[in-house]
Amino acid sequence: MKLPSESRLSRIPTPVLVGVWLLALVVAAACLIYALLAPSGGEVASAKATPTISKTAQAARTPTKPAPAQSGGAATPAPTAKPGAASSAATPTTLPINEKFGYGIQVNGMDDPDGSVGMTKKLGMTWIKQQVAWGSLEYEKGNMDWSGLDRIVRKASKADLKIMLSIVTAPTWSHPGVGPNEDDKNGIKAPPDDLNLYANFVGQVVERYKSQGYPVHAVEVWNEQNLDREWRVNPQKIDAARYVQMLNLTYKKVKAIDPNMVVISGAPSPTGMDNGVNYVDDFKYIEQMVNAGLLSSADCIGIHHNGYNIPPDVLYQDAPRHPKAATAGYRGPFDNPDHSWSFRTTLEKSSQIVGGKKPLCITEFGWPSSEGITTPVRPGFEFSKDNTLQDQANYIVQAFTLMKQWGFVKIAFLWNLNFFNVTDDPSTTDNAIYSLLNPEARARPAFDALEKMPKP
Repeated sequence: MKLPSESRLSRIPTPVLVGVWLLALVVAAACLIYALLAPSGGEVASAKATPTISKTAQAARTPTKPAPAQSGGAATPAPTAKPGAASSAATPTTLPINEKFGYGIQVNGMDDPDGSVGMTKKLGMTWIKQQVAWGSLEYEKGNMDWSGLDRIVRKASKADLKIMLSIVTAPTWSHPGVGPNEDDKNGIKAPPDDLNLYANFVGQVVERYKSQGYPVHAVEVWNEQNLDREWRVNPQKIDAARYVQMLNLTYKKVKAIDPNMVVISGAPSPTGMDNGVNYVDDFKYIEQMVNAGLLSSADCIGIHHNGYNIPPDVLYQDAPRHPKAATAGYRGPFDNPDHSWSFRTTLEKSSQIVGGKKPLCITEFGWPSSEGITTPVRPGFEFSKDNTLQDQANYIVQAFTLMKQWGFVKIAFLWNLNFFNVTDDPSTTDNAIYSLLNPEARARPAFDALEKMPKP
């Protein structure tokens, strides 16, 4: 007897049917999940999101450090720094204000506030620097002459310039044991016996302009204190630890008034000499400051360099091989190589000494030219004869460009705008040879080049 016809499904083995059923369930679940999670409009993202790199990480750029000089022999030349090259140095502490790179210039604003502010704006600078000699402005205790400082601070503030005051010297009444001498006829280039007096005065300055609505943005605590002509004590001694004590007192006083104020340590002079009493090598002095607590007492490390007669990208050990060595009349950088001659070496090594933990603020730099100056160049400044006016222009623009690219410099102040035409004595060529203006207040080539330089 023939059995009734069976369906085709009944002829498929049971294990196969189970497998097909499970596959169907998986497909259905996948469709449900897609319907719930798919992007709006039914489009699917086609690329992965790009990871975000923090601005701090992007800014951590330092050039290759030069090799240190070897005692008893020539230094090993370092490779040429590649602007923007990454470094393993620590990321510098950010400044308490929003500053990627600040373009600044030092002015004689107390004698010519209108011209100083107007020319600074014409140059496209964002910062203006004015030095404040406390020792002269409060020559008699309690009798402070604010008039000149008020004018320049108020005009600069109204022009939307950031203001840095370099506060130097102390009145004779604050250090009666140190009087005048040949280099300090008013006897004011000495710290006060009570270091709190200086800190209190700086605090008074900061509070004055903050309360008036003309806030100062940065203060530099003293100037070239590794030289006896700027740090006079009795008995004479260059004392980095005592300076840092004064810096720390000032830092605390200022921050209590305005936490956003940038406190800059006093910039040492690149001396090329060291006897521990009258002068101390700038690298050694920075190391002494670090050991005394510099890094917890300043937002930015002040550095000076005044160019001499080699370009800003030349390492000191490479100067003897530079083309200028064949023509220079002033032979120091070429016949007696030393780190103090080199702008680049000074900045790179200074950043290295502080371990990259703090940014640098170059509170004075520039290149001189005595071309067109008829008065005799003062002894010790003969290197200015080797720089044409065009050299001066080229070096200044190159230096600003390099500092911005290097990344460890946050503010740079050019020395100087108008010390040639706004001075009691135009024959003081150590100031005039660095100026951007001639005695008639007309622009030298460096002024025009700096005005045209992009400042993003």
